[in-house]
Amino acid sequence: LSLLTAISGILSVIMFILASNNYHSIDNYIKYHSLWHCFIFATAGFSSLLRYNLDEQLYQSSLGYKKECCKNFRF
Repeated sequence: LSLLTAISGILSVIMFILASNNYHSIDNYIKYHSLWHCFIFATAGFSSLLRYNLDEQLYQSSLGYKKECCKNFRF
């Protein structure tokens, strides 16, 4: 997951540079700018998953308490 985050981040930087260099060609600019959006949001999604996994590993006892505490509570 961390590898996907790094690759997606690097690709978003590359797409940003390509879009910046192709501002005179509107077709290429739109293509690279759209790909930049895809990769930057993928990077944010992967990093939030990494953060969630880190929280699960660091705070297992407190999360276990919350799950046990609210087990009988119905939503």
